Amino acid sequence: MSTEPSYLDVDRTDDDGNVYYFAQTSAALPDAISLTIPGDVFPAFSGVSFGPVPTFSLTSPSLPLDMPITEETAFVWQAGSDDSIVSLAVSSFDAATSETVSVVCNVEDDGAFSFSAETQAELGADFEAQFLIIGRIAYRVEEKDDALLVLMNLNQERGIYLGSE
Repeated sequence: MSTEPSYLDVDRTDDDGNVYYFAQTSAALPDAISLTIPGDVFPAFSGVSFGPVPTFSLTSPSLPLDMPITEETAFVWQAGSDDSIVSLAVSSFDAATSETVSVVCNVEDDGAFSFSAETQAELGADFEAQFLIIGRIAYRVEEKDDALLVLMNLNQERGIYLGSE
């Protein structure tokens, strides 16, 4: 048994026979961390290493948002690695109709993304999103017997467009 203090304890949950362990924290991960699961119905894992996700920095559009996100917005950032993806969520809200339109995309962490022509057409030329959440998700997958261990770490940025002055 380790004499090192725990960074985070992960609780076991049994949801009608589906066993999983889940925990989340907003605190930054240390440079090196490893996971140990003692085992039970879910098999034991020991010393599974996982590092922090590289910092995500959106370069275009700039934050804070000085204009709304449109169907033609091109998103640009410094590319990550093969074991990360970028998750993007934009939402618009029309106060007059109380209508909300949201788009969520998980894309390759290659440094650039634009909505496909099909998505642009569906959103329409008048689409203007005021809310943006975008970030890098690093992940590691381990398999043992019939169990799958998925470790994920997220580094994200948020933007809100409040309108022109």
